[in-house]
Amino acid sequence: METYILASRTQFQQVLLIGLCLSLSACVLPGTASLLQRTDGRHCQIAAAYEGRTLHHPPRLSWPIEDGVEDDKPVNGVVHSRLNAAFAHARAHTEASAMTGSIFGPQGRWSQTIGHAEQAAPFYWASVGKTLTAIVILQMIEEGKLTLETPISRFIDGVPNGNIITIRHLMTHTSGLSSTSENSELQTQSRMLELDEELSLLRKRGTLFCPGQFWRYSNSGYALLGAVIETIDGVSYAQAVTDRLIAPLGDTQMRIVTKGSDSGFVSLPSRFNMQKFHPSQAGAAGNLVASADDIIRLWKALLSGTYLTMQTTRGMFSELYPMFDQGTYYGQGVMLYDFVQQDGSREIWLGHNGGVPGAKAAVIYSPAHRTFAAIALTGEGSAEATINAVLKAL
Repeated sequence: METYILASRTQFQQVLLIGLCLSLSACVLPGTASLLQRTDGRHCQIAAAYEGRTLHHPPRLSWPIEDGVEDDKPVNGVVHSRLNAAFAHARAHTEASAMTGSIFGPQGRWSQTIGHAEQAAPFYWASVGKTLTAIVILQMIEEGKLTLETPISRFIDGVPNGNIITIRHLMTHTSGLSSTSENSELQTQSRMLELDEELSLLRKRGTLFCPGQFWRYSNSGYALLGAVIETIDGVSYAQAVTDRLIAPLGDTQMRIVTKGSDSGFVSLPSRFNMQKFHPSQAGAAGNLVASADDIIRLWKALLSGTYLTMQTTRGMFSELYPMFDQGTYYGQGVMLYDFVQQDGSREIWLGHNGGVPGAKAAVIYSPAHRTFAAIALTGEGSAEATINAVLKAL
C-alpha cells in the first residue's frame, strides 16, 4: 500500500496520525476493531495463523548498506544552505519549539538544531529506542542464548498466553498483549512500571487475540523484552544496551535514561512538565535520548553489519506487518515506509519513528538517496514530513 509524506502544513498535520498512534499505542488497524472485539485471546492453545492485512515484501536492497561517505566530510556550502532553508521551512509548518536534524549521505554530512534547545542538549527519541531493544535481543540469539521461537514463559512467569507467545511475537507486535501505556490512570504517572506491576495489568486486561493472529502495537511487549535482556545479561537494561550498543559508538550523547537520573539536560516534550513526564518511563519501549548524529551512527552500524550479521539484519525486515496507516509496516524492531511522492515516484525508507504528545522523532535510510536522515522535534509536527522536505533539498 502507498501513502504520501509531503511538506505542506495540511500534510504535516495528516501524517501526525502515525506518530499519535505510536505514542498512545492505542490504535487498531481500520476494519479490524470489531474483529478484535469478537476474538477471545484468553483461551489460545497454540499460536494462530496471521489473519490481518497483507504483509509487505522484504526490501530488495544490497546488503550491507554503505553510504560511501566519511563521517567528517561536510556537505558543500550550496547544499548546506539549501538544507538549512528546508529545515527552517519545515519548522515553520509545525508547532515545534525546537528541532534537531542530521543527514549522512554521498554528498556529505549535515546537522542543525534550532529553537530553545542548546546545541548540546540531546532530544527524546521515544519509540525509536525499540530498535536498540531488538538489536540486543538479536545479538543474544546469535550468541545462542535464545531463539525467535523461545516462549516468553521461559524467562517470565505470569504472562497471559506466555507459553505460546514467542520472542518473535513480542518483537513484531503480534503477541496479542495489550499495552499498559493505554491505561488512562498510568498516563499521569512519571515513572516506569515495575515488572510485577506490568504483569498484573496485563493479566487484568487479558489478551486481545491469539499470538500471531493480528498486529497491534504494544509497549508492554517491549517491556517484557527488556526484562529478558536483564535476565540473560544479569545487569540492568540500561547497562546492557550501553555496553553492547552505545559504548562501541565512542564519544556520544546517546544514553538510556533511568528512573533515578536527572532529566533536566534533555529537550523535554512541550506538553509535559517535570511532574508528569520523565524520559525513563517507557523503559525498554523507548527511554532513549541522543543527538540526531548519534541516531544515524547507530543505524549506520546496524545496516552495515557492525552489530549483527547481515543475515540477521535482513531478517529484521523479512516480515513486515501493516501498521496504523497505509504505507507503514513493522518488522523486528524496525519499520518500513512505502509511499508515493507528488511527482508519482515511489520511495522506500527503512527506519523507526516515535513520539509522545509534545515530541516527535524519526530516523530513516533512503535507498533512493543512499542517505540516512534523523529528525527530532519538541512540540507538534511530523518528523517524517520534515525528513522528506530535507531530502528534497539535497
